[in-house]
Amino acid sequence: MTRRDLLSVAQLGIDLLLTASALALYWQYLRFMYELTFMSNFLAGIFFLAAGIYTLLGRRVPQVWYLCFAVLLILVMGTCLMFSGNFSFSGAFLLLYLIDPLLVTVYFFLAADMREVPLKWVTAPVLMPGAYLAFALVFGAVTKTTSISSWTMGGWARPTPLVSFS
Repeated sequence: MTRRDLLSVAQLGIDLLLTASALALYWQYLRFMYELTFMSNFLAGIFFLAAGIYTLLGRRVPQVWYLCFAVLLILVMGTCLMFSGNFSFSGAFLLLYLIDPLLVTVYFFLAADMREVPLKWVTAPVLMPGAYLAFALVFGAVTKTTSISSWTMGGWARPTPLVSFS
């Protein structure tokens, strides 16, 4: 088995974990799918699916995308750890808030070759959190949501700082 095949299998495995954990947790709470936790895990899963297929086909995926998703998921993990008293770190939550971000970050450090990334793309990882912040501001303005920290999902508080800014 070649390195390309191993990377492809790893990417497809990561895809399954990310999308399955996001959908498993949020399936019963569809109204919360706008949260960064769901969006980042689900979109990273879709990215890893596409990257796995591209890799199998012998195509190169822009390496900066691995960094972008690692940064986005680490942002989710960091936010959840900052507010750890309000978050459940068991079951699917453990996957979404801790395991998934760490797995994507480890994959990035082991498999991504940042030497191929032009210097002008160094700021690219800021784009995804910035895009979500813009989304959160528009979402808050449209839905008149100023803070969702009092909403509950499964009986525990759901502080989402990026949406709360809107």
